[in-house]
Amino acid sequence: MTDHADARTASDLRRPRRPPQYRATAHQGKEAVRNQHAFHLLRTITRSQRWGIGRLPLPGWRVYFKGGWGSATGATDHQVVLLRGCGDTRLAVAVMTKWQGSHAYGKRTLEGVFRRLLRGLFAQ
Repeated sequence: MTDHADARTASDLRRPRRPPQYRATAHQGKEAVRNQHAFHLLRTITRSQRWGIGRLPLPGWRVYFKGGWGSATGATDHQVVLLRGCGDTRLAVAVMTKWQGSHAYGKRTLEGVFRRLLRGLFAQ
């Protein structure tokens, strides 16, 4: 049997390959690397999905968030966010809405609720 460093098995093909900066090294645990990768994904939400908290200017804060909605029915729109500021400053907020009438209205509701809750963290 030949040992190939770049050989991939069928199970490797089921798992997406992480960029090199998110692969475990000898001094990092796998959990830390998974966390780094997860935070990277939560911070780099595509522009078309950046509604609610994702549209607010929060200078000095790193924003990690995930949202969901009820298949454009307006039945539910929600977002959960972790804000990391200077040093160990962290703030976590979750906003859930129900029966907003439309997804567009739910997105505006989320943005308004976050704007009010986080007033003082960003320039109006």
